[in-house]
Amino acid sequence: MKVFEIIGFGIGDAIEILLVAYILYQLYRLMRGTIAVQIALGLGALFLIQFVVELADMTVLTTVFGYFNQVFVLAVIIIFQPEIRRLLLLLGRNPIVRRFVTTTDQSHII
Repeated sequence: MKVFEIIGFGIGDAIEILLVAYILYQLYRLMRGTIAVQIALGLGALFLIQFVVELADMTVLTTVFGYFNQVFVLAVIIIFQPEIRRLLLLLGRNPIVRRFVTTTDQSHII
């Protein structure tokens, strides 16, 4: 246990790791069986290549990957739009989330 004291690992860190692992697992379950898994693996491979390029100090390729990173967030939103929509629909149906969101009956407006 002294090793954990030296590196400053506490119960909060363990809970955080478990929470992140649970969220990643749920995202995997959501994307399983879709083309999104192959796209995510391709994006992961690109980031691995970018890491190697930066370690090798390749200036031109580092610049190219820098441009890629500038549009990465927008590209992820566009590419994973169906999965993001499905996730938001599942969150909206979740009873825990519905407790925090109040809905009004709009039938009388029409």
